[in-house]
Amino acid sequence: SSILFQDHNLFPHLSVADNVALGIRPSLKLSLGERERVEAALADVELSGFEKRKPAELSGGQRQRVAIARALVRAKPLMLLDEPFGALDPGLRREMIARVDALRRQRALTVLMTIHTPDEVGALADLVAYVARGQVRHCCSWVQLLAAADDGEVQRFLGLLPVA
Repeated sequence: SSILFQDHNLFPHLSVADNVALGIRPSLKLSLGERERVEAALADVELSGFEKRKPAELSGGQRQRVAIARALVRAKPLMLLDEPFGALDPGLRREMIARVDALRRQRALTVLMTIHTPDEVGALADLVAYVARGQVRHCCSWVQLLAAADDGEVQRFLGLLPVA
C-alpha cells in the first residue's frame, strides 16, 4: 500500500522528480524505465514540466499533487490517505478529491481516506465508515449514512441538526 499524510512529507532539498522517485527507490538510482514511471506519475497529476522545481517553489495544491504522484508511482493497489487535503482551501480540496477519484477509477485502486469533511467525498465513496471514540459506528453507503436519522451524533457531525 501507499500512504499519504496531510503534511505530504516532501523533502525540501530534493526536486519534484526526486521526491516522486523516492516512492520507487530511496537511493534515487533509477533505471530509464523507472524515470519514465516518475514522468508518467507527474503527468497523471498534471505536473509535467515541474520535475526540476523544489517544493518551496510550488503551491500547496501542487505539493500535495507531488505527494500523490509519489504514492502512485509505487503502483500499489491500495492508497491510505490520512487527512490529505485538510490544509487546502475548499476549492482546491474539491479539485484534489476529484483528481484522486479519477486516478482511483483509471487505475482500479482502493482508496481508504480519513477525513473531517465527509460531504466532499461521501457521494464518491463506495463505502463510508463513521468512527467515533475509536469504534466504527456505521459502515454503509453515503446515502444510508445520511439517512441515519436516529443517530444524533452522526447528525451533529454531518451538520444536519438545527443550530440552537
